[in-house]
Amino acid sequence: MIAAGTPAEVRHDPRVLKAYLGGGTMDARPRAAAWRGSRDAVLSCLKLSAGYGRVPVLDEISFEVRPVRWWRCLAQWRGKSTAMRAVTV
Repeated sequence: MIAAGTPAEVRHDPRVLKAYLGGGTMDARPRAAAWRGSRDAVLSCLKLSAGYGRVPVLDEISFEVRPVRWWRCLAQWRGKSTAMRAVTV
């Protein structure tokens, strides 16, 4: 066992940090320029309807997935799992 105590105590214990993160420091290399992904849609969906059995969850939604903006809206959008299951089936 590396450490004992409450979760907060274990989380901040120097021995735990060293065991999981190592003892050295990591210095990030500066980038010459920020990465700019393509603005083109990598996935387009028009009038997608889906649900579970007789329970509709999505009713004719349309969306485009663009690499730069996808993660920004992902956390706020309801029906993400249903839409992805319907698209990949």
